[in-house]
Amino acid sequence: MRCIKGYRLLGLLGRGGMGRVYKVSDPEENLFALKLLKPDDTLVQMLGPEKIQKRFDDEIRIMSRLKHDNIARIVDSGQHRRHSFMLLEYLCLNLGLIMGTVSDSPQPSRILSPLRALDIAAQVLDALVHLHAHQIIHRDVKPENIMLTRAGRVRLIDFGLFRIKGLAESNPPGLAIGSPYYAAPEQIEDPDQADERADLYSLGVVLHRMIFGVFPGQPTNQPSDKSVFGPGWDEFLERAANPEPDLRFQNAGSMLDQLKVLAKAWEKRRDQICIMHDPKSSQLSVQTLNVRSCPVQTGKDDLHPFPGLDSLMQARSFVLNDFQKQQHGYFDLSTGLTWALELSRKRLSFDEAKKYPDQMNRDPVSERENILWRLPTVDELLTLLRPRKSLEDYCYPLVWKLQNRAWLWSADAQTRFKSWIVDMEQGAVMAVDRMCKFSVLAVAGVEQVNRS
Repeated sequence: MRCIKGYRLLGLLGRGGMGRVYKVSDPEENLFALKLLKPDDTLVQMLGPEKIQKRFDDEIRIMSRLKHDNIARIVDSGQHRRHSFMLLEYLCLNLGLIMGTVSDSPQPSRILSPLRALDIAAQVLDALVHLHAHQIIHRDVKPENIMLTRAGRVRLIDFGLFRIKGLAESNPPGLAIGSPYYAAPEQIEDPDQADERADLYSLGVVLHRMIFGVFPGQPTNQPSDKSVFGPGWDEFLERAANPEPDLRFQNAGSMLDQLKVLAKAWEKRRDQICIMHDPKSSQLSVQTLNVRSCPVQTGKDDLHPFPGLDSLMQARSFVLNDFQKQQHGYFDLSTGLTWALELSRKRLSFDEAKKYPDQMNRDPVSERENILWRLPTVDELLTLLRPRKSLEDYCYPLVWKLQNRAWLWSADAQTRFKSWIVDMEQGAVMAVDRMCKFSVLAVAGVEQVNRS
């Protein structure tokens, strides 16, 4: 197995013009992301090796200096066979994965609940307040660069395009700085003149997409402030992503203050909406007594591996559950499935998750009742989902209080290295690294297996 300065390479996470990012582990089996500087020939011709090396060294220096909960942390750095590297904490989820976005694509994405979207945006703004106070402009704020911890904390990553305010750069003509759809107009036109307001524009675009599932200017089926959101939202979003820098928020602090005002107003308005909203009216009752219980390996080439999901990997229809609480679990009359009373107390890797039901099966109550617990399939977890296609649907509470454990392992695998989880809050299915740690909700099938 290849190693880089004692870190064992476990797989390639991604590659770009500056180099490659690997998943690695240390001798104690802790996971990290290792960014190795190996620029492609085109970038070397455009910038030259000395300038590329300086930018990488500056990125390490800047990230090591920035101590903030919402900014990615550098754990180590050094040289490997004359190639520089930096070691970062390994996080399994990014906002792009949660939203179901395709990088640099204008296709619609999944919407987030308003409070979750506002919380993520507020954490990014906290990071930008810190960055801008140090005269650092990120210049590449987008969903894929907003990582999420299992507890829902934001980590802003990838400072490869940063600039120090007031310092001129000499970039060759035609070199794009930033990402399509997210980069501010003035940054596209002249990257060296873009100030902190360019970062605020990018975040304004991200927030708009989190709430409506589309970029500003694209048609949306979601309500505007004239119905659900209430006054102030349209004005805020238009100001945040205004093409004219002078018409935007002028600093991250003022944008954050206004965001907090919106969050408080939405909490009050949400309560009023949910009182009037009957969640059952948005359900589709479906007979699913023969839900697939056998795990499958779908392969990475099948873009739509589960028939019950739409193009955004969200459920097409929903079961109107009829739960009866019993001594050993929740029995659903609609499906014949019995669900565990609680989630796993610890977050587990996929291999650990597969073994977890065996521990439950040794419980005296399970043995006495002839209950055989197992890891549920994607199809079985889908029977627990609630619609998440409109803002009112977030009024309907989850059956279990997930407490930042909204991501649950299924028994289904995609490849040898990735398996499928279900995001219970977003009502979506995602393939993730099997070494990541998520919660388990065990299930027992229609048949009561007699093990005596």
